[in-house]
Amino acid sequence: LFGSSFCVWPWEVPIPLRGIMLPFSSYRWPLGASLAFLIAWIGCSSLFFPQADALVTDRQLAPSGTFVNPILQGSYADPSIIRVGEDFYMVSSSFEYFPGIPIHHSKDMVNWRLIGYALNREDQVSGAVNLVDVKQDDGIQAATIRYNKGKFYIVVTTVYRGMGVADGTCTSFIMDSDSAAGPWSEPHILEGADGIDPSLFFDSDEDGGKAW
Repeated sequence: LFGSSFCVWPWEVPIPLRGIMLPFSSYRWPLGASLAFLIAWIGCSSLFFPQADALVTDRQLAPSGTFVNPILQGSYADPSIIRVGEDFYMVSSSFEYFPGIPIHHSKDMVNWRLIGYALNREDQVSGAVNLVDVKQDDGIQAATIRYNKGKFYIVVTTVYRGMGVADGTCTSFIMDSDSAAGPWSEPHILEGADGIDPSLFFDSDEDGGKAW
């Protein structure tokens, strides 16, 4: 029934057997041997990796008022979160993927809903901000979201390395929108802003109302 090779990642997938890769091959086991292997594997999984069953139980039986990590499953690296009134908004890195900079909304910081992307138009990512031929793991990294006087802002760096080039360029830019869900403005390049992982701070009106 199953091929002769398999790999297991019990720390990533909390359900025994879901983390097994059993590719078909030219080699075939008899039905009895395959079933015996399957039963033995289930027993060994429970014996050597009891935390796998515990994780499933905890996720199913988590009492009210608690939560189980990860609260947001998937690839949402470098999260930045703000609170506006009773609402929370989060942005995260999207690297070479398009649309870019996913935006999530929550009322309790546990249950999150995707409401849009800051970079969702081709004209936003085909100029100084280049996601057209960006390398893997380059692109949009460590976005920061802020809110001030009725307007949302995102400041972020995009990394670009050409083919065969080890050292690339880091271009930081800022965008704004009247709604966190968008639409978002075109990227405004921050000239002379070297480095990565920018942030944004707004002074109070008493301190001059400047943005840093």
